[in-house]
Amino acid sequence: VRIWCAFEEACCLEHAESPLDVVTCHEEGVELITRGLTTPEERLERERTGSGMARKTARESSFPVDLIEAGLAFDIRQAQASVASDRDHILNSVAGFDLEGIPPEQHPNYVEVNTRLRSLFARTFFRSALSTASPVRTGLASAISADRSRTDMKLNLAGLTDAGDEEMEYVVNSLPPHLCKFSLEMQGASIGDASMERLASSLPQSIEAVALEFSGCRNISDVGLEAFRSKIPSALQSLSLSLTGTSVWKGNFFSSLESLRNWQPLCDEEPGPVWWKPGFALSWKLAEDFVKRTRGVGREQARWEADGKSDMNDNRLLTTPQAQSFLQEKGALYPGEDQWAAVRNGSESDSEEEEEYDMDARGKELTAEEARLAAEEARAVEAARLAAEEAR
Repeated sequence: VRIWCAFEEACCLEHAESPLDVVTCHEEGVELITRGLTTPEERLERERTGSGMARKTARESSFPVDLIEAGLAFDIRQAQASVASDRDHILNSVAGFDLEGIPPEQHPNYVEVNTRLRSLFARTFFRSALSTASPVRTGLASAISADRSRTDMKLNLAGLTDAGDEEMEYVVNSLPPHLCKFSLEMQGASIGDASMERLASSLPQSIEAVALEFSGCRNISDVGLEAFRSKIPSALQSLSLSLTGTSVWKGNFFSSLESLRNWQPLCDEEPGPVWWKPGFALSWKLAEDFVKRTRGVGREQARWEADGKSDMNDNRLLTTPQAQSFLQEKGALYPGEDQWAAVRNGSESDSEEEEEYDMDARGKELTAEEARLAAEEARAVEAARLAAEEAR
């Protein structure tokens, strides 16, 4: 190991993300680990999202394990220089001594530099090791977390499509104890609800800002979001959470950390109002349409359920005041009619008999009672609109 390289790398220790590119040559060719994409990979990524990251993952998967292990065993005292005096000057600089003196054989600063450089090397190799289930994963996670001076860290594991809850375990084990800022990118990974809970419960109590890019992680659902919400550290002041393309929709409506912290899930009641249907974010208008589309009784309802089109027995849309009152009683947030609405599941008027249906102007099937209620709701909305216009 060249001591000048180690000294220059020591100047990069405060970077949140590893700034290193590592290359090695052997008889079969060249192996390269980069902090980002190469130019050809960037071109692929522009043409089709994810393809460039996939090429990067494949390229780095064959990096020699023995060199990764050498990085974990780094010792600045063993590093060499072509000019002996350069080595002495650098060691003295690390120890805080006069550059022209004889460097000490042992010094606490050597230990700190070794620990922090091993952590830097481990972060550089972490993605490659996780992508190949390398046996050095445990050592890399331990080396990263050993850097007790680190307060800001970024891990880019985007595109590791096979990375699941097991890989998340290595991620949480890598978190330094005094971390204040943490950014994790795992777009398209296979992590699920267990990873969300494990991550939240493992964040250091000192954490103040967290950025999580989990778009495309389809195994994450509302269950994982609630588990994450319930365990986030009290010191957290800023949260950026991207869940686009997952099985979560509620998370898209939380505009602030405070709103996420204060949210309380509604208890299941039968019959009783619910304000969501798995996989759908219902605005007030969409909720009304949803109720009308899925309204069914008797044999017609059974046919819909058999076709997998509806698992709701008898949906009733609550009026705006009912929905707002119910949500407030439960301690839940009510952002407004244009974001979500409550739907009543079940009704005292359930019947096993077929009912006659009318057709509304949009061609949806409505019972006479539903048509009457819908008309009343429309008249109330129009009256409120006119009143608001007059008030202005």
